[in-house]
This record gives sequence, structure tokens and C-alpha cells, in this order.
Amino acid sequence: MKSWQTRRVGVALLAACVGIACAGQVESEQGGSPVSLSDDGFTVEGNIIKNGWIKKPFAVGKDVESIAASLDWTDSSINLNLYLYDPSGNVVVYANKTAKPEQVSLDNPAPGEWAYAIRNKNKSKGTDYIVDIDFGLSQPPPPPPTDGVAVDGKINSNGWIKTPFEMPANVASVSGSLDWSDPGINLNFYLYDPSGKVVVYSNKSAKPETVRYDNPTPGPWFFAIKNGSGVASNYSVRIAFDGSDPAPAPTPTPTPTPSCTSDFPGNPKAGTVYWGSSVGGNSDPVARHEIPAGTTLPIRRTFFGWNHRTAYMINTARDDLNNGRLPWVSTKTPPWADMAAGKHDAEIDEMLRALDALGG
Repeated sequence: MKSWQTRRVGVALLAACVGIACAGQVESEQGGSPVSLSDDGFTVEGNIIKNGWIKKPFAVGKDVESIAASLDWTDSSINLNLYLYDPSGNVVVYANKTAKPEQVSLDNPAPGEWAYAIRNKNKSKGTDYIVDIDFGLSQPPPPPPTDGVAVDGKINSNGWIKTPFEMPANVASVSGSLDWSDPGINLNFYLYDPSGKVVVYSNKSAKPETVRYDNPTPGPWFFAIKNGSGVASNYSVRIAFDGSDPAPAPTPTPTPTPSCTSDFPGNPKAGTVYWGSSVGGNSDPVARHEIPAGTTLPIRRTFFGWNHRTAYMINTARDDLNNGRLPWVSTKTPPWADMAAGKHDAEIDEMLRALDALGG
């Protein structure tokens, strides 16, 4: 189960990755001071020149469940931006406000060599900066429960959390309940069997979300939560085995509501705007758009034939979500008369279930 308690972890910032000498120091490309290292993160101080760009690698271990990064600097008249790159070299999250500090976070990072990057947009002067990288660390799962599972936690705005649990043998049925504090927030609830298939889900617009599934296969299962709102929320999950109704999930403590939020992923927050594009043949947008722009496409437009609605289209949308883009997909349908007559309802449902299971 999830835990945010710190323990020693295989995050081991690799000396070769972050340039740590035997004394445990990081040397900035433009001068720097020693890095402050701990089991759950690190801090780097340095200086960036006018119109400068700094990119530093760091290692993320298998025990890391989340990354939170903060960039601050001394001269408030200068505008610095912060980027995080995954092991594939893709920008997965960034902050480019006009005020300091810049802060980013993400859940479930892939283990491997990551990098943070800093850009100075001021063409006349540099500034001293400080970067803090914090890791949310997991703990070994407890022994498999015999009667159920109880998990309390927090999900980010527009976030997706997938948590494992062990299904015992000889369970007649499993039932689950998801509750949260703010009724204005929309969370959805999913159960995955050991094959990775969503076997039951609940996506009402009101809380709590409840599910039930008979004759579950024993083994490693997952429950997943999708936050369809632009506000973070505390949550409580209760799962009961053998068909008994789970104890009602306690209403979590409300989280502070930001003064300005978006109510769905495609709706920008007030004072901001999304930009997006398509690429011929649904090609990779990195070289065409993201490298020249120095940032990811917030929205990517793609088009598909009807026979690609559950494979090619879903894989492309999943790749966009994994790389910090909001997928905007379209598919060419069969004749509208057939669609209106319901001849393709089952195919439509299959496509929508596949899209919904992406969790974006």
C-alpha cells in the first residue's frame, strides 16, 4: 500500500548521473555549491548566466512513488522556468510562470535516469538559484489481508493513482468503496484483475463510488483512482472480501481549494491558455514541435480510421498521456444511418471503455 514515510531506498543518486564526486558534491555548469543529499531527495545551488540553459541528470529508483521539484532564485526580476525529463528524454512536466518559485510534481515515475532543466529567459543578466527535488517513497507491502483493504491518501488535480493489493484464494466476491471530502470534485474508481484488465468500475458524478465483482481470481490486483477535476483531493478506499459490504469509507479532511482552477483537463485555468497541434500521419510531435518550442504540447490532435479505434488510437492516446499531453482523438465512423440504428453500439462502448481506462 502507499506510504509517504521515508525509508532508505534505491534512489541512489548515481555519481555518474549527477556528477557527484566522492565528497558528495555537484558542480554546476556555471558554478555551484555542494548538493544536500538525503534518502528522500536532494538540493542543488548554483548560478545560471543570462539567457542560459542548465540540464542535470539524476537517478530515480523503483521505490519512488512521486517526484516534487521546486526552483527558486534570488533576483525576482528574472524569469526562470523548470522542466523534468523522463528516462526517454521527454519533458513530462514543466512550470513556466512569470513569478517565483516554479514548482512541479508527478506520480508513479518510471525508474531510471531522469533530468531537471532550468531556462533563464532574461537576456541581460543571470541569477543564483536553488533546486529542491523531493521523492515520495514506498514501503514493502504488508502481509496479504484476509478480510479487506483500507487505504487513505491524496490524489493530485487531474491525477491518476494505481495501487496494488493481494486477492486471497477462495473469495466469493469483492466489493469496494471510494469516498472523498469535496462533493464538487469528481473521482472515479476501477478494479484490475491479475491480467491487467479492468473488470469493474464506477464513474458516477457523485460520491461515493462503489463496485462489486463476483468470483475474483486470486493474485495481485490493483485499484485505481482517476481525478477528473482540476483540484487535488484526499480520498479513502475500503475493499472487502467474500462479498460483505465494505465499511463506509470515512470522509477525508478537505484539501484547500485554490482560488483559480479548471474543472476538466481540457479547460485551462483562468489566465492561461493551452496550445496544441497535429502532425501528419500522427507522427511523433517531439522533433516537429516540442524541441523547437522547448516544451511539451499541452494538446495533441490525432485522427484514426474506425478499425484503429481500440488499438492504434488507444496506444497513441496512452503515449500522449505518458508524455504530458492531453490527447484529442477523432475517428472516422461507419455510415451515420448505421450508427443511428445502433448497429455499432457495442463497438462504441468498447472504444469508450478503452479510453476511460487510460485514466487521463
